[in-house]
Amino acid sequence: MGSAAAFNMAARGLDVLGIEQFEIGHDKGSSGGHSRIIRSVYTEHPSYVPLVRRSFDLWRDLERQTGQHLLTMTGGLDIGTADGSLIQGSLAACEEHGIEHRILTGSAVNCEFPAFSLPNDFVGVSYPEAGILWPEQCNRAHAQAARNAGATILENTTIAGIEPAEDHVTVTTADGETYRAKQLVVTAGAWIPKLFPEFTPAMEPERQVVGWFNTSKPELFTPGNFPVFILREREGEPGQDTTIGWYGFPAFNGDPMKFARYGHLKEQVDPDTLNRACTEADKAVFAKLQPFFAATLGEPVMTKTCMFTNSPDHHFILGFHPQHHNVFIASPCSGHGFKFSPAIGEIIGDMIATGHSRHDISLHDINRLILKP
Repeated sequence: MGSAAAFNMAARGLDVLGIEQFEIGHDKGSSGGHSRIIRSVYTEHPSYVPLVRRSFDLWRDLERQTGQHLLTMTGGLDIGTADGSLIQGSLAACEEHGIEHRILTGSAVNCEFPAFSLPNDFVGVSYPEAGILWPEQCNRAHAQAARNAGATILENTTIAGIEPAEDHVTVTTADGETYRAKQLVVTAGAWIPKLFPEFTPAMEPERQVVGWFNTSKPELFTPGNFPVFILREREGEPGQDTTIGWYGFPAFNGDPMKFARYGHLKEQVDPDTLNRACTEADKAVFAKLQPFFAATLGEPVMTKTCMFTNSPDHHFILGFHPQHHNVFIASPCSGHGFKFSPAIGEIIGDMIATGHSRHDISLHDINRLILKP
């Protein structure tokens, strides 16, 4: 979100300084891991659909401006029971926004995408408006475009203190440098509560582990045979409405296929002391997806540990700090924000330049939060 905002603001002619505590393209936060899903069918709320469609356009614009390949279309597949929240939400988004889609029975999914072995009570919603973003390249492209537009971006620079005043904000770095600006945008994700402790109850960093797997039938998981997918299953006793969700990607160029479970082990963590090793408990989580595949998965050949930064309602957090009119807080993501980066950058640019956004961001209004005194 920071690199996208820096680019958008610099492109407007604003004087922009970006400060990154690690290096551009790092894997220590929420935007590493080689691939991210982008999908137009959005079950979380129909108002996300216009934002993701705008993001599709802006990702393509960034590709043209930088000459880099950032987005690969694969098609998407949502999988679950017909009466479950995933399928119901998918169909609602498709119908409200006129998104091309097909409804498939579980057996039809297994036939069309033979990597799957779904039970009879599952259905699928298949749609073409979905694909994969390559996040490290995306972040570098946004940062380079920002620099080309005149922004200065400091890497490996840690912020030690922020002091908002009536007509400016002062930022001090760990190496003793001081910077002053009229306005400050904070896109620090899991580290925001360390900069503004009042957000501690509203932003919970959660450990997330993704894995890459070789399979007994790798040809079934290649692009064209296997889309990006979201799968939600019920968990617990009959009659309980407890669900767990999975997501996954096709295997490109002979690489392993990648998947993960939303929320993984539901571990709340400190971003500075996060355990990045793959444990036996992590491997046990991955094994639970095996029944939905026709091929054997085995143990992960590689894993990555990142973070979700969850808001109480799992929507984004966007707006000027309730106590500081010149500090804009942007903390997507609650595990689903990367695809929106260029649209969020545009929203931030609008808000900083004019105080208003061309997009409907009422769902994400910062003032819905109850902050710690």
